[in-house]
Order: sequence, then structure tokens, then C-alpha cells
Amino acid sequence: MENKNNAGRYVTQSNNGAAIPSYSNDDYSTNEVAFNGLLEVSHLTDIDNAIANKIGAIINRLHISSPDHVRNKRLALFAARPINEKLAMGEFESPRRFLMTLSKQRSNNTGQAKTNNVQLPYLYVTRAPGIYFAEPEKYKDASNIADVCDSTGTLIGQLDQSVTALTYQLNIVGWQNDNIDAIAMLIMSWLRHTHEDHTFTAKTVLGGIPYELGIEVTDRHLVTAESASVSFEEDKLRALSVTLTVDAEVAIIRYGSESTAKILAGSIL
Repeated sequence: MENKNNAGRYVTQSNNGAAIPSYSNDDYSTNEVAFNGLLEVSHLTDIDNAIANKIGAIINRLHISSPDHVRNKRLALFAARPINEKLAMGEFESPRRFLMTLSKQRSNNTGQAKTNNVQLPYLYVTRAPGIYFAEPEKYKDASNIADVCDSTGTLIGQLDQSVTALTYQLNIVGWQNDNIDAIAMLIMSWLRHTHEDHTFTAKTVLGGIPYELGIEVTDRHLVTAESASVSFEEDKLRALSVTLTVDAEVAIIRYGSESTAKILAGSIL
């Protein structure tokens, strides 16, 4: 996003010591804009997609050194499948409903859904309902962090930014406990270990311009895998649910035109 004052992203330190994308106070806009009331906001769907892509990258790191072992055969087949055949995103009533929906899609929507036409294990990611903002002690809303210009360099608005706190459920579905346990441990190990990368970005388009929003995984030491299975007497389908919490940037453009006056840059700290 073009900035007349050469403002740009830099790396700062969050409360837990992890690096996150942010903006320096010195780079805040000093241009005064006559705003026309129009607003454009970034989409949370872009955050969702970035979360799914990150989980997919972790899943693709799974290595099975003894694929012929009876315990590893189905897991080795899982590791060999392309990511779009082992990871999905959406909201479903239950793991059983997810499996039936996927089975129907695989049967060309004929209505003859059969669970045996889907290879398990399978994962799906769901964002929990509700939108919350990060604690003000950790992140403050940032106003006028950049000027937004059109292709001719004319100032058309200014950029504001906040940080949301979002929760995702990563559901792992399979027929054997040992398979879904192994996948859960893969995800949880990535979350817990400090040498792993827990900050990344979501690609979005705002004001017709490609833009990146920072994401940081939080509360990693609290991660657990809870049973999401139905009763064993009712169904042999096994499922675990891993909760993932993130702080994610959201951006808003306030549209207007440049005023002849100037204002001093403010500080959010």
C-alpha cells in the first residue's frame, strides 16, 4: 500500500517475545484528509484462509519412517494425499455431519452419501462464532498509520488498524484413535515448541491494493486435544478437537481527499 510518508511495516516484540508485524509511531501520517464517510474493511475470510494454509503446511511435514508397520499404514496414506484431500474448512454440526457432507460431494451430489468413499483421517478447521478484539494492554488501535493513494499518487484516504482475537477449532476425524492421536500430536508439538514459527501473514486486497495482515498464535502452552467423538455404541467414528487462538490484524480505509492543512502525527502508546 503506497504511503507518501514512506511508512512501512517493521518487526516489534509482543508481550510473549514473539515477533509480529506492526508500524512505528514515527511513520504515522501527518497529512490531513477531508473524509467523505466511506469505509472499507479487510475480510476475516482472508485470515481464515491463512490459518488453513498454515495448518496445511504443518500437516504436510508429517513423515512416516516405517510406512509398512500395521499401525502406520493408514497414516502413511494420509501423509501421501494432497492437502485438498485431507484438510477442509467450514462449519459443521458434528464430525459425523462433516463426513456425510464430504461424502455427498464425493458422490457427485447424487444423495447417496457413503462414508466409505472418503479416505480418513481428515481434518477440518472452523472459526468459532463471535468477533473479539485483543486486550488493550497488548495492542492498541492504530489510526492514520498510512496514506492510501490511487495509481496517480493522489491521496484518497488513510488506513487504520486494530487487532482481533479469534478462536479456531481444528477437528481431526478418523476410524482409529492412534491415527488421530498422531496428527493431534503433530499440531500440538508445533504449537508448543518455541523454535517453531508462530507468526505469519494473511494476504488481502484493500483499496484495490494487495496488503498483508499480521497473525500471531497465542496461548500456545494451553493447547489441548478434546474428544469430539459421538458415543462408541452409536458410532465408531473417532474425533479430536484442538483449539487454536490467534491475534490477527484487521485494517480499515477511511476514504476522502487531501486537505491543504497538515496535522501532527499522533501516538497510540
